[in-house]
Amino acid sequence: MIQGNGAKKFILVLGDIFLLYLSLFFALFFRYLSFPSFKILKLHFLPFTIINLLWILIFYIAEFYDIPKLILSSKLKQILKTMIIGVVLTALMFYLTPYFEITPKINLFLDAVIASFLIWAWRKIFLRIATKTSKVMVFFLENSKEANELKQTIKKYPHLGYELAEDTFLADVIVIDDEIKNDQNTIQLLYRATLSGKIIVNFINFYESITNRFPASMIGKIWFLKNITQQHRLYDLVKNFLEIIVAVLLIIFLSPFLLLISLLIKLTSEGPAVFKQKRIGKNEKEYYHYKFRTMNTIVPVVDQGEWVTKNDPRITGVGRFLRSTRIDEFPQFWNIVKGDLSFVGPRPDLVDFYKVLKREIPYYNSRTIVKPGITGWAQIHNQFGGSVEQAKERLTYEIYYIKNRYFLLDLVIILKTIKIMLSASGI
Repeated sequence: MIQGNGAKKFILVLGDIFLLYLSLFFALFFRYLSFPSFKILKLHFLPFTIINLLWILIFYIAEFYDIPKLILSSKLKQILKTMIIGVVLTALMFYLTPYFEITPKINLFLDAVIASFLIWAWRKIFLRIATKTSKVMVFFLENSKEANELKQTIKKYPHLGYELAEDTFLADVIVIDDEIKNDQNTIQLLYRATLSGKIIVNFINFYESITNRFPASMIGKIWFLKNITQQHRLYDLVKNFLEIIVAVLLIIFLSPFLLLISLLIKLTSEGPAVFKQKRIGKNEKEYYHYKFRTMNTIVPVVDQGEWVTKNDPRITGVGRFLRSTRIDEFPQFWNIVKGDLSFVGPRPDLVDFYKVLKREIPYYNSRTIVKPGITGWAQIHNQFGGSVEQAKERLTYEIYYIKNRYFLLDLVIILKTIKIMLSASGI
């Protein structure tokens, strides 16, 4: 991260932790109408530490630490909705876990209410400070479509901490494209700028740090040869091995639920509960992709020549619920066991759609150098590719994932997918 987004996230997290403990103190004070004794504080400290960590995790999943979305997460309604989820989960933890000496009701309620208002106030203050404080001055030696897009983003979201400089002399950071290094005059300019304390930043890295996606115009054969190599090979091998184990365990554990869903589908509409489609896997290899049927018709979508849209009339009532919660993807655990799929990766395309997209979008086949996934970086950013233009946008997120994939990024994607499932906001 080029400038303080990482530091801002850290400050936000520290502030939230402090306020969660402060909320506990005030909750105990109002509950007993006196300064809480050491014994009471000690009794509540461990269980509420676990609660606070759970709340921080829930805040992270709810994107409370996503700096560009700070305005949304500063709204009291959004905070209260998130805290309610936290209260339900922590209440279950207290009553289902026999290890704690307390099962608080009033204290937990008071703690959640006080924390909601303190965190709301803290975010309002933080947003005001982030917007008003001095900014890092940025100058772009790059005139691509994405550079202009980034300039507009910086103007629109001052709390990101950047401001556009009129020239290199006024800039703290100079953003460059790799191609610019072939220009000797520019190299001399950058050399002098470096000696005067300026920070020189690669455009791709700067763009990714702001947008969480890859600039489409930068995708090319030379870039791939330089950047998409075998550097993730060991991680991919370990990931594939662990995913097969997890998928087998999930199939066993969820088998009663999967059977119940199958029965529900059969009772409410004609056709098989599970259907298969040919899709494109790693290295453009075709495979059969399994899903719970969510449409009235049993004819595969590709044969109808139509993209699936959010309000598609072919989707059944049960199917709409299955799609919004992503439960329709559960049969793909079997695809993981077979080695066709990963839990996290680019969205697998239907064969005929892939042929169209490959023809229309330059380097579209680059997304097949890794296994496709049940969920992915594009999916959690609501990029499903319902048209050629949307598929172009989706590709920028998928290239970002391929370039940056590692354990923590996969974990973030899985956690945010769980949030989508719980909020039923999938397509």
